[in-house]
Parts: sequence; structure tokens; C-alpha cells
Amino acid sequence: QFGEVSRGRYRPLGRREVLVAVKTLRWGVTDREKNVFLSEAGVLGQFDHPNVLKLEGVITRTPPERIITEFMENGPLDAFLR
Repeated sequence: QFGEVSRGRYRPLGRREVLVAVKTLRWGVTDREKNVFLSEAGVLGQFDHPNVLKLEGVITRTPPERIITEFMENGPLDAFLR
């Protein structure tokens, strides 16, 4: 809704490299849309459970803003369930 999702690689300090999904906020969004986008990261950051998508990080210092999460091998859950 707010941008595009790409696959990437992330190497956290002291850990091995992992595949991640990089959700990028599109240019020209309103402040409200930006807040909704970043609130998604806030919600994900509250969980530490194997059945919930893991938040790896959020990039806000330089635009466009990005949310980094673990990569879902089987794609979006709704498409996988269908």
C-alpha cells in the first residue's frame, strides 16, 4: 500500500547473514501515511515469538524510510493459505 517490498541480505553483528524483506516507503506520501507505515514497525517490534514476523530494523535517517523484517520463504501468508 505504501511502497514496495524487496528481498535483501542482512548480517547482524555477531550473527550469520540472513535473508530479509525490505519494505520501502514510496516517495510523496503524506505525513499520516508515513506515520501509519512506521507504526507497523512499532507493532512488529513488540513481539518476540516464532509465529510472528520478526522485525530486524527500521531505517529513518535517510529517505525513503524502510522497514526490515525476516524474509518469508513462502510469500505472503494469505497467498500461501490459498
